[in-house]
Amino acid sequence: MSLQPGTRLGPYEVLSPLGHGGMGEVYKARDTRLDRQVAIKVLRSDLAASTESRDRFEREAWAISRLSHPRVCALYDVGHVGDRFYLVMELIEGEALSARSAKGPMPIAEVLRIGAEIADALHAAHRQGIVHRDLKPANVMITSAGVKLVDFGLAKGVEGAPVTDPAGDPLTAGAPLTAEGAWLGTAPYMAPEQLLGRPVDARTDMFAFGAVLFELVAGRRAFAGATAPAIVSAIIHEDPPPVSSVRPDVPPALDRLIAECLAKDPDRRWQNAHDASLQLAAIQARQESVTIAPGSARRTLLVGALAAAVIGMAVGWGLRPGDRGAPPVARVELQIIPPEHTTFSHSYDAVTFAVSPDGTELAFVSSEPKGVRRAWIRSLTALSSKPIAGTDGATS
Repeated sequence: MSLQPGTRLGPYEVLSPLGHGGMGEVYKARDTRLDRQVAIKVLRSDLAASTESRDRFEREAWAISRLSHPRVCALYDVGHVGDRFYLVMELIEGEALSARSAKGPMPIAEVLRIGAEIADALHAAHRQGIVHRDLKPANVMITSAGVKLVDFGLAKGVEGAPVTDPAGDPLTAGAPLTAEGAWLGTAPYMAPEQLLGRPVDARTDMFAFGAVLFELVAGRRAFAGATAPAIVSAIIHEDPPPVSSVRPDVPPALDRLIAECLAKDPDRRWQNAHDASLQLAAIQARQESVTIAPGSARRTLLVGALAAAVIGMAVGWGLRPGDRGAPPVARVELQIIPPEHTTFSHSYDAVTFAVSPDGTELAFVSSEPKGVRRAWIRSLTALSSKPIAGTDGATS
């Protein structure tokens, strides 16, 4: 860090270093006029002579100044002293999400809460026509009051948006690389269109959002590689495994949301952050309303299905539960197992097993290793099941 405690930048007195990144150094400082603590981001001295770097620095100020939202770091001031360009921002007391995620997979409830708050911040930016373009765990701060989205240094105004970028977006110019050959973003979280230098919009941030959620749930990145080019190749050509294959306790709705955010084609992704936030909140509400332990969920569903099947057969044979005058029937025992190479798909918000009205057949949903779900049907007088054509993607 190049500034020592006691250094003055206009009315701001540097107190201590907080961190540094590719563009700047961040310090804890005191606003001597208002006697309050702030964070000052100073453009690195070796970049101050670069027009591109100054434009990018100004872009961050431009983006943050248009956002007034509790989930976005607030901007207080912007200025320069000689060749030291700086932004004065809200001092955030907390921990970077990257530090939290580095400890391993996070509890599902925490992922749902943090994810919904990140989506709220993205929605606020997108409503103003701003695409973040560098969403990653390191740019999300976790505070006692919730999430704060930071570092809009790569933010871009979307064509046709209600606001105009005064810098004219000189950083994209249709090319995926800057003059120095660095990607405009962080490779493991960049959408295919961003890597290929194509137009970006809110759906580009949704891809990064899916990559962040995957990492929080699985404890590892969705796209891995020993080098940046290897990661880029994986993003463009490969699909990550369903996060449920890494962590079976993931709610199916969250599994689907993450997979859809990571779709290669922007048209197949979640189209806006607001809907994603609502979906995450709904999943969280359903999770909180369920008291069944995850480890017993599959057994509970099977027991329920078996009970329904036995009752259904009794009705089919002309008997009613509780009929005192009914003749005794033979004891029925059966085991229901998933078809070969599949597992039962269970969800708390969907009917996963169903018995036919006459009690002779059972329908259910199962998942294949690649995450494809489909409906199957089985006669209760047979040991094998058969898939129902045209039900790929079934959840109920």
